[in-house]
Amino acid sequence: MKDRHMTSRARWVGAVALGASLASAAYAGPLEDFYKGNKVTMYIGSEVGAGYDLYGRTVARHIGKHIPGNPSVVPVNMPGAGSIILANFMYSKAEKNGTAIAGIQNGDVIEPLVGNTNARYKPEEFDWLGSVNQQTNVCISWATTGVKSAADVQSKEFLLGVVSSTSTETVANLLNELTGTKFKLIKGYSSTGAVLKAMEQGEVGGLCGIGIDSVQSSMTDALRNHRINVFIQVGSEKHPEIPEATFVYDILKNPADKPLLDFLVGRMLFGRPFLQPAGVPEDRAKALRDAFWATMHDPEFLAEAKKVNMPVMPIDGKTASEAVKKLVDAPPDLIARATKVLGSAK
Repeated sequence: MKDRHMTSRARWVGAVALGASLASAAYAGPLEDFYKGNKVTMYIGSEVGAGYDLYGRTVARHIGKHIPGNPSVVPVNMPGAGSIILANFMYSKAEKNGTAIAGIQNGDVIEPLVGNTNARYKPEEFDWLGSVNQQTNVCISWATTGVKSAADVQSKEFLLGVVSSTSTETVANLLNELTGTKFKLIKGYSSTGAVLKAMEQGEVGGLCGIGIDSVQSSMTDALRNHRINVFIQVGSEKHPEIPEATFVYDILKNPADKPLLDFLVGRMLFGRPFLQPAGVPEDRAKALRDAFWATMHDPEFLAEAKKVNMPVMPIDGKTASEAVKKLVDAPPDLIARATKVLGSAK
């Protein structure tokens, strides 16, 4: 991911560095008084040890030094329903005083749009801080299954472990509907870690909808020792580091479905998104947005991210908000089709 990371970083590091140096002077006074000695909670919508947890805790360790007054930032896990529980909490119950931020799963952005009645929030009303990374979802198989390409799962049934209401479910449904794969979804797993254990024990053959960054950071040994195969990639463009994985656009059955696929992969622009609730006083809200962006080019943060194989290719809050609005404003008939494809209505 080095080339993508460096190319992206070159676009924004100079401008952001200048902005950060000016921000520290601009935020002296009431903001510093509010945050000094205070605590900011970083809510994380996944279990400890998951990919989103890695991102959330790494950001939490560094963002505090970029917030006026340098408050302590304490990570708190709130897993459940693919972080929809956390998204609901941030929408209706979280403190709106600038002391609550959260890292949710990117699929949560479209859940209210595609009929998930458990998603009781409007994604466009969150104040988006930005995203640490853009994302490519992949399908992986346990090596002993012999599955190495999309063609292998288009010709015969293949068991996938699923964590309900997450991308492990929606990506599998997407592929079955639009590319003709024959995935059979085995639900009931609590986390991707639980699915990986089931793969090792032979209960299921694989897993779809996990980020390639998670595979690279948490399954390094399995990749190196060829115990897993990365065989399909789902994203807006081909990932340069996994050319062996079939690209979803290359196996789309019907070219007329491209706008639908564009909508379904649109969330991947903000692969590891962070937000705060609406209604935070604007000076504090802006301070947190700026602190997030400053963290994205903090040398210590980047060094830690590199050490733990955590790719960083960020987007800022404005870009994330615009991307969310584009999804929300999609034509109703397209959203209706997406709802049917994903099987998300509850």
